[in-house]
Amino acid sequence: MMQICIVYKSFKMNNSMWEKAQENLQLMMLNRGYVFLRKKDDAYLIYANTDNQKIIVWCFEFDKLNIDGIKEFINLMEKEKYKHGIIIYQNIMTSSTKKVLDNLYKFHIELFLLKELQYDLTKFKYFCVHEKMSYTEAKVIREKYGNTLPFMLKTDAVARYYFYQRNDLIKIIRRNGTIIFRIVK
Repeated sequence: MMQICIVYKSFKMNNSMWEKAQENLQLMMLNRGYVFLRKKDDAYLIYANTDNQKIIVWCFEFDKLNIDGIKEFINLMEKEKYKHGIIIYQNIMTSSTKKVLDNLYKFHIELFLLKELQYDLTKFKYFCVHEKMSYTEAKVIREKYGNTLPFMLKTDAVARYYFYQRNDLIKIIRRNGTIIFRIVK
């Protein structure tokens, strides 16, 4: 069973923004297949899915995400043996912090601005259902279409929301029933 811990600190951010971000974070986690299990020590919320991996979500309390904040987060991940983390930060990330995060190979760290979590993109009027294809389904589609499939970027909002990775094959079901496929690049 996979566990996700969400670390809460004393926030200096607007409470209504944090509440909305927390609500949309929980929706995002549900859409990724995680369910809330329990609260631990008033510092963690535990979520789980059927995998045996862990994710820790941390909301960075200060205006600028810097090296010291990243070191604190990485130390926490190492201590608690997490390999995957999500950082929600308010405004700015220093360029040196971005370089450090880009060169981390031991961990998967996703970044979300606080304002990105003020809405749930799956609730937008024009949002279409996106489903990651299983390995066997993807193999059949790739054999049929080869390298002619269009792609979506890993930085696309939907790819980030669901944590799609490079070479994942995504099935998109439009409202009129049309099915299209995208490869994540």
